[in-house]
Amino acid sequence: MQRASAIASILSGLITIILTYYKPSAYWNNASRKFFRPLIGDRATAVLHYAIGAGLIAIGIILVI
Repeated sequence: MQRASAIASILSGLITIILTYYKPSAYWNNASRKFFRPLIGDRATAVLHYAIGAGLIAIGIILVI
């Protein structure tokens, strides 16, 4: 069960990073991004989501160990 959680966490992190990089309209204009973008700007919102993705990957790696 822990391995499945680790894989899910890593995949979620990778998907978050990939979608943040390519910024497809359906993802970038989502409610959470629309909330943060006016407050902190596009660049800071992207950095925040990169950090979230990296955190998910780190959690997944820790769960595998």
